[in-house]
Amino acid sequence: MKFRMFDAEELAEILQEYRTMSANEVAKKHYCSKGTILNINKQLGKPKDMKIEWSKRMPMILHDWNAGVKTETIMKAYGINCHQTLTNYIVRWRRQGINFKSRRRVKV
Repeated sequence: MKFRMFDAEELAEILQEYRTMSANEVAKKHYCSKGTILNINKQLGKPKDMKIEWSKRMPMILHDWNAGVKTETIMKAYGINCHQTLTNYIVRWRRQGINFKSRRRVKV
């Protein structure tokens, strides 16, 4: 598939930027949609592998979580935008047998 709105230099720039920026950020910079950026990367580049990224972060998150570090602090430290994303990964890791402590809210 050809991307008529971008020349070869722009495509290379988009692929490079997508390594360090989100698809939305790259799309805003190049005045196109997020889907266009994802399609360019899918066809011309190497897709980001979030599973590898998360598996590398897990031991550090486990340590911080079990040490009682606040959820918001963990989110900022590891670049997690959504509280629910962190919670979903912790639930998944618990199901895999990884020992994340249960942190229940204390009712006042």
